[in-house]
Order: sequence, then C-alpha cells, then structure tokens
Amino acid sequence: MRQLTYTYTDPDGSSGFSLGPIDLSVQAGQLLYIIGGNGSGKSTLIKSMTGLYPTACHGVWLNGEQIRAETVSRLRSVFSLIMSDFHLFERLYGYENADPVLINQWLDRLGLAQKVRFENGRFSTRKLSTGQRKRLALITMLVEDRPVFIFDEWAAEQDPRFRDVFYNELLPDLRNRGKAVISVTHDQSYLGNADKVVRLEYGRIAAPD
Repeated sequence: MRQLTYTYTDPDGSSGFSLGPIDLSVQAGQLLYIIGGNGSGKSTLIKSMTGLYPTACHGVWLNGEQIRAETVSRLRSVFSLIMSDFHLFERLYGYENADPVLINQWLDRLGLAQKVRFENGRFSTRKLSTGQRKRLALITMLVEDRPVFIFDEWAAEQDPRFRDVFYNELLPDLRNRGKAVISVTHDQSYLGNADKVVRLEYGRIAAPD
C-alpha cells in the first residue's frame, strides 16, 4: 500500500471518516497484526486493501503492479477473508472436489464434529453460534488455500481454548506455509507471535511506542 486513502461520504454528501494515507507492505511468509481502538480504521483498511472499496485500489500494489479498475478482480482473487459481518454458505462453491475426509478432520480439530459434518458436498448445518460459524468459515479458507489470509477480529467470540489454537498454532502454521497472514485483533497478549504489529489511530498508522 502506497499512500492508500479512503473517505466515507455522509448522507448529506459531506466527507466522513478518512483512512490514510497508509504506507504498508505485507510479504509472503509474514504474520502481521493490526491493532487499534474502535473506530481507528482497522476494518476500513482491510476493505480498502482487498478491493472491497474499489476507489481505494489505486493505492494498492500487488507483486509490484499497481491495481487499476480493470485488475481489481485479480487483487480480490489472492485473498481469503473473514470479516465481522461474514456470510457462510453450505456449499464450497468453486471447490466441488474438496476432500471431505480432510474437511471432517478439520471439523474434529476445531471442535465442530458433534455439531456439523461435511457430506455430499455440503455442510450438514449452519445453525451454529457465532464462534462456531467463524470456525466453519476458517475451514472454507483452508480449502481455498489462497496466498493471503485475513482475519478481522476472528477470535472475538472464541473460548480460551480455540483462541490459543488460533494464535499459537493456526496463524504460525499458515505463515510457515508461506502465506501472508493479517490478523486484526484486540488480543494484546498474543502480539509476540507477530513479525510486524501496526497500530492505527484516527485512520493512520501510529508511531511505534
């Protein structure tokens, strides 16, 4: 991201909250934590860098190439992303050949085996708690296996057991597999696992403490 900016427009047409300018690089095999208070711009940054806010994409470079309107879809294709307002499908669209044995092993590991199974190309239910649905969404990310994994406050609804698994096992494992991993978090006790920590304040990267 080079001088990335995004400004919300209020209903009356006036400018609202502004993000940036942001200068930030994320590499393959790197674990980045983004921290900051509520309203600091963390989710806006994620939506801007991933192409969900296309007008911000002129400030994004992918492998040395500046993203333009006609290449936003290419940018989006490199991310697996769970936002706080995510949607969960019962089928893995585009991944019909996914290995059901592997998926059910993940369901076992993430404590979901008694609630849901993956059979005949679909999950048996989505009637789960928010924390359980996020674990199910995490499994779909693992199936997608894209270059960049982004988690927006994924652990907020998890109990301590799965919070520890997430920060101490899953995120380091993804990094060690060569993924770029970005986690928006309030869990300060796990920051020591990160390769880089970025703190946002009022839409900008704050100076290191």
